[in-house]
This record gives sequence, structure tokens and C-alpha cells, in this order.
Amino acid sequence: MRRSLSLLLLLCLLLGGCAAGTHREEADNTLYFFHNNPCESCHEDRVFSDLVHTLLPDASPTIRSYYIYASSARAVLQELLDRYVIEGDLTYPLAVYRGHFLFGYDVISRQLPDLWKEDSNR
Repeated sequence: MRRSLSLLLLLCLLLGGCAAGTHREEADNTLYFFHNNPCESCHEDRVFSDLVHTLLPDASPTIRSYYIYASSARAVLQELLDRYVIEGDLTYPLAVYRGHFLFGYDVISRQLPDLWKEDSNR
């Protein structure tokens, strides 16, 4: 009985830490990237990562990449949509940074550096 109670307590602590980690990620400059390219040899994740490092050469953001048709990606995207109350049609590729939804590589390239700079000036 004591062992079960200890395991339950440990589980509660771990789950609480995971839930808290979600909000901490955003404070730690996490970029979420969603794409719909099923081509595995196209390395969409690497293309985005290279773009980010070109746009933000002195930064070290945490990049979370997702293929949008994976069930885990849908859950993460839905959480972000709910958190920031975003409705309507989405287009891909999509980058999400602190509540800013950037659709397409052109928009990401134009807006991400300014958003990052604004954030670092706070």
C-alpha cells in the first residue's frame, strides 16, 4: 500500500511538471513548426531549421517540428489554437511563436526576425 501511494505521488509530481513545462517552453523561445509535406526525403524540418538559423544567427530557439497529419501534431496544434483562440482555415507551412501564427515561408522570413527582436527587447 505504501509503495502504491509513493508511485501515485511520483506520478502526480511528474504530470504536474509536464503541465508546467508547456508554459515554460513558451517563455524559453519555442518555435512550433507545422508542415504538410509527406515527402520524407524533402527534410522539411531541416529546411525550416536552416531558415531559422539564417534569420536568427545569434539566437538559439527551441524548434518543435510536426508533420500535420500525425496525430501527435494535431493535438499540439489544437492546444495552440485553443490557447490563442485562432479560428479559420490554416495554411502550411506554419510557424507559431508566442501566439503569432506565421503562414508560409515568405511571411516567416519577413516577420520572425522582428518578432524575435521585439521579444528580446522586453
